Amino acid sequence: MSTATISRTIRPVVTPSVPDAVWSVSAVDLFDVLTNTRLAAYDDPTLPALCAVRLHVDGGRLHAVATDRYRIHRDHAELTAPASTSPAVGPVLLALPDVTRLVRALRPLTRRRDDLGPVALTVPPRVAGVGRVVSVDLPDWSTLRFQDDTDAGASFPSPDRLEASMSGWHPVEQIHVNPAFLADFSRLVHGGRRLAGALGLRFRTPKPRPDEPGDVYNGPIRITVDGRASFHADLMPIHVPAATSAGGRR
Repeated sequence: MSTATISRTIRPVVTPSVPDAVWSVSAVDLFDVLTNTRLAAYDDPTLPALCAVRLHVDGGRLHAVATDRYRIHRDHAELTAPASTSPAVGPVLLALPDVTRLVRALRPLTRRRDDLGPVALTVPPRVAGVGRVVSVDLPDWSTLRFQDDTDAGASFPSPDRLEASMSGWHPVEQIHVNPAFLADFSRLVHGGRRLAGALGLRFRTPKPRPDEPGDVYNGPIRITVDGRASFHADLMPIHVPAATSAGGRR
């Protein structure tokens, strides 16, 4: 009995490398976007997906989103150069303390009259279950590095799905809101300075509450502000049962 020997060449599997993404945006614009969205981040490190600001690039813009489940702040800034990014890079989730640190570093740059150039965010591709480090090169030649929590970012609420679940726009007679949330809108900035524009409010068509017959549910209030078209927020109203709010009083 003969034994046949079969020889073959084993070729290594080569995984295409994905280059780091580079997102360039002006220091003032990044300061504005982070300042305006971090107001809605949940200040509780036990919920890392909410105690953060989510950044992603789409349509030539850097988009920022933050939410504490009762409100959502969104803002965006135009990129100063085409982004070298890919789907493998995905969004970035910066923890609230890191966002605060970055805002503090950007603040002095917003007060300069000379243009030192853009801020460059270098984002490595995502690897499942592995955190990554995002480098932020400031125009004053300093570099900050922040940890992106990839796992927490996977559970970040989807504003688009929330928007799709809401009904259309409609005026309502009465609605209740958290006054502290409204006060936060006085802290919005544009061009590194506080905004003084008026707030615009749009209300959702009320929906019947299945758990309380005869009562209705008012969806999030859309907030816009004069002087910064890129910003808008959704603010969850405080539900007051119809019997309690009769006559306009709680």
